[in-house]
Amino acid sequence: MNDGNFFRSPKRMLGTTNAAELGLLYFATAFINLLIAGTYALLIRTELWTPDPIYFDTAKDYNVAFTIHGTGMIFLVVVPLGAGFGNYLVPKMVAADNNDMYWPKWNNVAFWMLPIASVFIWFSQAPIGWTAYPPLSILMPGVDMWIVGLVFAGTSSSIGAINFVLTIWKGRAPYVKWMSMDLFVWGTLFTSFLVIIATPVLTAALVMILLDRNFNTVFFSESLSNPILYQHVFWFYSHPAVYIMVLPAFGLISTVIAKFSRTQVFGYSSMVIAMAGIAILSVSVWAHHMYTTGIDPFVRIFFTSMTFVIAIPSGIKVFNWLTTMYAGRIKLRAPMLFALAFIVMFTMGGITGVYINIIALDLNLHDTYWVVGHFHFIVAAGTLVAMFASFYYYFPEITGKMYDEKMAKLHFWFWFGGNFITFVAFQVLGMEGMPRRYYTYPEEFQLWHQIATIGAYLMGISIIFMAISIHRGLKSEKLESLDDPFELGSGYDYPEPFADYIKREHGEDLVIEHKLSIWAPAGAFSLVLPFLGLLAFTEGGPFARGKALESFSGSLGGNIFIVLFLVYLGFFFQKESSAHIGELNPVDKYREGERHWEIWVFLASEVIFFTAVIGVSQAIKWNSLTWPDTNDVLSVPYTAVLTFVLIISSFTMATSLEHVKNGDMEKFKKYLLFTIILGLVFLTGQIIEYAQLAGEGDVTLADNATYPLFSSIFYLQTGFHGLHVLVGVLFLGFVYLRARKGGYSKDNHTYVELIGLYWHFVDLVWIILFTVVYLI
Repeated sequence: MNDGNFFRSPKRMLGTTNAAELGLLYFATAFINLLIAGTYALLIRTELWTPDPIYFDTAKDYNVAFTIHGTGMIFLVVVPLGAGFGNYLVPKMVAADNNDMYWPKWNNVAFWMLPIASVFIWFSQAPIGWTAYPPLSILMPGVDMWIVGLVFAGTSSSIGAINFVLTIWKGRAPYVKWMSMDLFVWGTLFTSFLVIIATPVLTAALVMILLDRNFNTVFFSESLSNPILYQHVFWFYSHPAVYIMVLPAFGLISTVIAKFSRTQVFGYSSMVIAMAGIAILSVSVWAHHMYTTGIDPFVRIFFTSMTFVIAIPSGIKVFNWLTTMYAGRIKLRAPMLFALAFIVMFTMGGITGVYINIIALDLNLHDTYWVVGHFHFIVAAGTLVAMFASFYYYFPEITGKMYDEKMAKLHFWFWFGGNFITFVAFQVLGMEGMPRRYYTYPEEFQLWHQIATIGAYLMGISIIFMAISIHRGLKSEKLESLDDPFELGSGYDYPEPFADYIKREHGEDLVIEHKLSIWAPAGAFSLVLPFLGLLAFTEGGPFARGKALESFSGSLGGNIFIVLFLVYLGFFFQKESSAHIGELNPVDKYREGERHWEIWVFLASEVIFFTAVIGVSQAIKWNSLTWPDTNDVLSVPYTAVLTFVLIISSFTMATSLEHVKNGDMEKFKKYLLFTIILGLVFLTGQIIEYAQLAGEGDVTLADNATYPLFSSIFYLQTGFHGLHVLVGVLFLGFVYLRARKGGYSKDNHTYVELIGLYWHFVDLVWIILFTVVYLI
């Protein structure tokens, strides 16, 4: 329960590593973003009250509004709400070690990337639609800031996802069995796997657009490449993103329905299997967004078949919820009303989605308001409703007080009515042929647009009732007991806290500490600096389409940002290399097994990222008619020597690790230094290669490049790997500085092993890239 002083202490808000408190910060940030994104929605609906312009002067201004609204609602509202509930509930539901997330400091970093992402996205004013299709996203202003914001949001989600997996899998108390976990924990686990799989692919696509805009690459050039390729990469992330948003909602709504039906959820095992099926199948349906792009008819058949299949586990869950209510005794408080609305609205969203999956219908309805209505039934009328239900249900536990029930029910009726009116109107507009993303339209569509606008304002009013309900709740008296605040016959029913279990079984009192870590948010904020430097280098500033290479030397602001980042790194290295190393927290001795697989979870996302980069590169190569023979444009023997250097560095890294395990600290430091030197030799050799290629003019990013498409692919793959080598060298340098000060020993070297695994991974990736780029 929040003690009421958390939001009054800026230092505590910045430095907290307490998962529950970070959950509150996620809630607060998501609510602020909801107000902003919702305001944009009302401006859009106001504009569409009549066929003639009312609020926006130009179509570009209207495009900015629906871009920011869509981006904000998905990446800054719904996804963070899931992370907020995850932080607040998952450690309690799995009786996690130290009653916290597995990586508390990284949890803090993940959160503070979200406000950073929010600022970049809101101020970008990008007019490209949330899908950012090229060539529009390459030509229009504001996209650089928008991409940076999404990269921060995606990185935040990825760190959080890895942390959730570690918490559920390794931080879970031994007496919390898999098939006894709350369904929300399962939803969070499956969501986290989807984030780890899909987010690196989106990051690769966004970076490719950023490079096309600023560095003369031509990944999505209409004349040299295929812009449709972007859609494949984008939707590989963005359709699973729907389930990234809705799977936590499934878990939350299952709990609320069971509680207010005063019975157990029906078919627990089938619910878990259904969520697993949805997560697995979600990565096999992305191209149903692309039936109108001219893809092969047989490809359409595969994706339409898989889309029908994925509807089956969704239907199972709906029937399980209905059966749970049928077997129970329903109590209609505000959380249950929202839960009932979720079932209705999600079902409508699912049915409209299955309907449009019929290829012949999709070809006619794809770019109409039918799609807008379907998507909003799933997200706004579905997922967001589940979040409202859960927020009201957990409000007494979070605050120790009870929200105002009357205002909460007014919130429900206005929200539910507004949802139904607006999104049904969208479906009718779609059936009548109203295109989406138009800010003017024929007069025959005006009536249904006005109906939709009325519904949107009802939704806006509902948020006022929500704010009043929360305010009155916070001002009310404390509840006497939180055991059963809704008088349902059972409370929140968390398993026994791990510390209590240890005391009962081993007689040891564990002191649960949530230390403040100001360096964690400082690390998140410091990452802004190189991105600000990049934006400063772009021609005309961050709101314009940039050509970084043309203005690099003249950008004073960009150089200042880079210098500030390097200064921060210096301070960080100096402080952390001198700090005492406490690799074990108070409950580590009760864990079973080793911790190596922490890095394996992280490397799994890296595998996906490089697979996406290599896969996209190969797809472009196979469709290119002007691909050169690599022996004619690249120095294979020279790069083979660099490859040998990197392979040797893996040997020295392994030798270094072997010596620290044997307690020979001098040889440990010696071979660690050899590894760092070899890494720097490789990077230096790569820079020399880049300089030679630029001078020859065949493989270059200049306008007169002989092979512009090959050049783009070459620098994308080798450049990303070089960046990973640089990060590895920095981490190795950090380890070396700590080693010089006695930071590691025969019994305390886990961190060295984790960095070693990362280094071996980077070397293995280079062997693959050398084969793909230089030899094939």
